[in-house]
Amino acid sequence: PNSAVHVISLPSSFEPAMFVPAALARYLDSTVPK
Repeated sequence: PNSAVHVISLPSSFEPAMFVPAALARYLDSTVPK
């Protein structure tokens, strides 16, 4: 049961970690002149 809880909580904690760099990269890409 404990390991199942960790498996469920890990993706929810990693999702922002994956989303923030993507949003930051998109923001920087729109700021840097081509």
